Amino acid sequence: DLETPEVTIAYREITPSVQRVSEYVRNVERTILCKKDNEEYGILINDIFYFESVDKKVFAYCEKEVYRTNDKLYELEEMLSQSGFVRVSKSVLINVEKLTGIKTLANSKLEAKLSNGESVCVTRKYLKDIKGEYPPTSLSFIYILHPHQDHSLSFDHSLSHSEVSFQG
Repeated sequence: DLETPEVTIAYREITPSVQRVSEYVRNVERTILCKKDNEEYGILINDIFYFESVDKKVFAYCEKEVYRTNDKLYELEEMLSQSGFVRVSKSVLINVEKLTGIKTLANSKLEAKLSNGESVCVTRKYLKDIKGEYPPTSLSFIYILHPHQDHSLSFDHSLSHSEVSFQG
């Protein structure tokens, strides 16, 4: 009978995957101070889908709500780099736990699909960062589909092994 939840991670050696899982567990209750309608809120980082910088203002996008934070995007990137957040463009950081797929658009741009149905543009320059940070419990690679074919790609985060489903 524990008053405080406890998580034990068993491992033979500390690997990047073990470190990522450990950091994720540590951050379950971590919050970012944000504002909406002149009120302050502590938003759980695991509830944030992505951060976007627009006109020198940074916004935190959750499933249905958008909040403003006074943190700079580069500060958030440094602070959350071990928590599953990765830069996908000059102005956007995404939570890879919310990533469901990546699609190539007709104009050779990439689009990240998030579990709330939103899409954000990915700059090819940052694609390697997404591959390197993708959750250890899911795929360790990402397919980029040809822009002139009608296909979609999705990832199933609930699986204990890698599985990709294609439609089209």
